Amino acid sequence: MKTTIIVIILFICKSQLFSQSNKICWNENRKLTWDDFTVKNGDSSQNFSAATSYGMIFKFKLNSVIPYFRKDKSWVLLSEKLSLDLLGHEQLHFDIVELFARKMRRELEISDENDLEKIYHCNILISDEFQDRYDSETNHGITDSEQNCWIKYVKDELKKLDTYKTTINHCEILKD
Repeated sequence: MKTTIIVIILFICKSQLFSQSNKICWNENRKLTWDDFTVKNGDSSQNFSAATSYGMIFKFKLNSVIPYFRKDKSWVLLSEKLSLDLLGHEQLHFDIVELFARKMRRELEISDENDLEKIYHCNILISDEFQDRYDSETNHGITDSEQNCWIKYVKDELKKLDTYKTTINHCEILKD
């Protein structure tokens, strides 16, 4: 009886850990929701209404790139939680992380092992500049025409690199 209870408790704890993880691996079938933005009372002194925290983990030994979203560092002003346009803008930030993960995977496939760290750091810098340009050109998603251009562009680029998309295997590495 004690063993059964311990097994049940371990199962509950393990499922709680994974379901409440602070990182979400990019997945084409799973879009962000406002519930993913877990920081309470975002920074209203900023020039924008929401902030998406994201990144890429590069596992050198596995030669694997994993794009992720940080729930515990992302926020939205309470007054903006009903804005689907703003949520779409934030989703595109995450999609851009996936775009650069795909570009990196393509480069890593054809590169020398000595270049791995250089490829990673170079792509991170370019990705950051790209994200800043996206916010600047769309005025943080406020300029609809520019936002629509960016949506189309990123969607087209992701499609071109579909062979290199993030898979469940990549996401499993994130749990480690």
